[in-house]
Amino acid sequence: MARTWMLVVVGLAAGWGAGFVCGWSGLVARQAGDPAEQRLIRAQQARLVVLQREGDLARAQAAAWAGQCAAAQAEAALLRRTPPAAGSAETLPAAAAEALTGDPIRVLEVNAALSMLVVDAGRARGMRAGMCFGVVHEREPVADVRAVDVREALTGVVIERTYAGKTPVAGDRLVARKK
Repeated sequence: MARTWMLVVVGLAAGWGAGFVCGWSGLVARQAGDPAEQRLIRAQQARLVVLQREGDLARAQAAAWAGQCAAAQAEAALLRRTPPAAGSAETLPAAAAEALTGDPIRVLEVNAALSMLVVDAGRARGMRAGMCFGVVHEREPVADVRAVDVREALTGVVIERTYAGKTPVAGDRLVARKK
């Protein structure tokens, strides 16, 4: 420390000026381990550690979002698939063809609040979820429906579209329709 002061005094005597003294004193403070300087260095190191952790968290969150996005895209692709047209020979089993050509399928119950119908054909007659039908009342089209809940002897169908404000009633017939 004595040597440092001597150099500063010699520097002042030589006319190096105050800038040299300030620069030199900063160098001396770093060499001597000034507590204020060490606190500043530790604070910068702590900030760097925090930034690194935030970066790691951001990368993990981005990876999670990428996984969720991929799952959503796969689900969207599955939903975009169009169901086979009702009555097409290559998509319906033989039992389904019988359901379309056998006894007429009749509406048993109507739930207007849910836009649902219950019909008198089920799995036993070849019905399956996704099949499309038209509802006919005395030879006039009333609505388009799709089977959604198929049970052994009954099927729940949802009304997709009605014609001219008409609504299906119990006793109406279901006929095959193309999608």
